[in-house]
Amino acid sequence: MEPGLHFNDLLNFEAMQWVLDDLAGLGVGYWHDTSRVWQRGQAGLPGQGKWLEAYSSRMLGVHLQDATREEADLPPGLGEVDFRMVGEYVPSDVPHVVEVHSKHGRGEVLAAVQFLMGHGL
Repeated sequence: MEPGLHFNDLLNFEAMQWVLDDLAGLGVGYWHDTSRVWQRGQAGLPGQGKWLEAYSSRMLGVHLQDATREEADLPPGLGEVDFRMVGEYVPSDVPHVVEVHSKHGRGEVLAAVQFLMGHGL
């Protein structure tokens, strides 16, 4: 389950807990999205640290993408997400997926992978 982006999305911080609790034991887990959660935090909703602290033990994977207030789906290292903090919480044995907008080329994606490796991801 991945968090929603907008204020009125069904899977907000509290609802994520309810869903994960209700479906415990059925193989349903949490999938973290760094840019989406960062933007939610900038809008006054629970931020990256709170999501990671609450749900990292139930994490099945992570979408690694950077963001600014105006733009998401950036290659990691081109925005404002604190990837060092993310690296402290994300389990090493879950899939780490670099997910960026298609306008970013191969060179930017390769640089993002190097950036992430330097931040423990």
